[in-house]
Amino acid sequence: MKIQKENIPKIFKALSSEKRIRIFKYLIRSKEGITPSLLSERLKIPLSTLEKHILKLRGAGFLVSKRFKNKMVYRVAFPKEKFVKKLSEFLIKNL
Repeated sequence: MKIQKENIPKIFKALSSEKRIRIFKYLIRSKEGITPSLLSERLKIPLSTLEKHILKLRGAGFLVSKRFKNKMVYRVAFPKEKFVKKLSEFLIKNL
């Protein structure tokens, strides 16, 4: 994920929800990714609500999806250490 100035509002908006932070934290720990139905079950978030949050996280570039057999699997788009470092550097340089 390349951090650009115009993406900063999307990034902060994606992280402005407690549920989205929970989803993101869970997916960071899940090396292989996870299906929405299993994620919904584990986090006790209704599937329809979860899907809305996933769309926000994907739109900000946090998540990627891959079809595996007949299921969609979501995972984080980058290593967390790399993202935190890039975001910090960007904010210090541009704000």
